[in-house]
Amino acid sequence: MTWDFVCGGKFGIDHPYINPMVSAEEWRQLGSRRVLVTTTEQCWFVERARAYAEGINKCGWEGELQFYETKGEAHVFFLLKHGSDNAVKELAVVADFVRRS
Repeated sequence: MTWDFVCGGKFGIDHPYINPMVSAEEWRQLGSRRVLVTTTEQCWFVERARAYAEGINKCGWEGELQFYETKGEAHVFFLLKHGSDNAVKELAVVADFVRRS
């Protein structure tokens, strides 16, 4: 799972850093000024990704939230379809986000 990679296995998906059910006060304490949430229409946790983005958006956090959802694809599709138009678009979004850091 990407979250395990990002956090070096230190935090699971129910940790306050990623759990969409945490309180607004916890969301406002995010250590980042920018957050990118990507998901796909057919991802097995697409609703959780949407809830995560919505939680950040509604909590009063003053950072920049970017949400990107790829239609018609499944979880981590870009690994198997790395040359597809959708994969190229999604990875361009990620690269642009990182580049602006």
